[in-house]
Amino acid sequence: MTHNGKRIETLMAFSRSLDAHAGTSVGFVDAVVELAAVRARKAVIDARRKQIFEVVRVKFERGDLVAGEGRMLAQTEPTPVVTTRAVPADVVKKRSLVLWESARVAKLFVQVKPPKLLASSMANEAVQAVGALPPVPDARRAVHDVVALYEAVPPTTELRAREKSLVERLRLIGATYGWDGLPLEFSDKWTVGLDRLEFSSDRLREIDPRLWDALAVEKPTGGFQRVYVHKAEGIELDDDGE
Repeated sequence: MTHNGKRIETLMAFSRSLDAHAGTSVGFVDAVVELAAVRARKAVIDARRKQIFEVVRVKFERGDLVAGEGRMLAQTEPTPVVTTRAVPADVVKKRSLVLWESARVAKLFVQVKPPKLLASSMANEAVQAVGALPPVPDARRAVHDVVALYEAVPPTTELRAREKSLVERLRLIGATYGWDGLPLEFSDKWTVGLDRLEFSSDRLREIDPRLWDALAVEKPTGGFQRVYVHKAEGIELDDDGE
């Protein structure tokens, strides 16, 4: 399964060829399609959770903090600010496309992207599979009502576990059959990948330390704060989701 980007066969045809090569059912297409479906369902739930928590955040910003039963909306202290030096990818790309390409490295990025029509169908099926979700409340609702709706959003624990299992299955298939994990684009418009090439400032520094030193700029990171619901036992929910 050596990588050559665009494939002339469909996802299904490729999977059957892989089975024939292996002399057994590898299950490549099954894992790809199920992973896309699992992620679609997870996206439906995550989107609703985020929408409701945005209302929680609005309540906090308005100073409406009492969430009932001894619970309060609160905010964490800012994370430490760290300043690092790095070369922006666009600066290198404008200076030398060849050098930009040479400084790219493979980074974990698992994608199973269906063709547009199928993606739309899977999204609709995901909505049906998830079922009724708590509504997004108006910001005029009491804080405890908003928090209760957030808590009523079903957990994605099982979906995340299944997602992890399917990703591991695809990575095992890749390792077994010589796939470097870079995206494969099939003729039926499916795209499947385990990794993607990303520009690395550290890699550029290894290739050309003088140029890196000349182009590197300082960039502060950190200073992030999270809104959360607090009670005597500690954090109950926060804007990181589950």
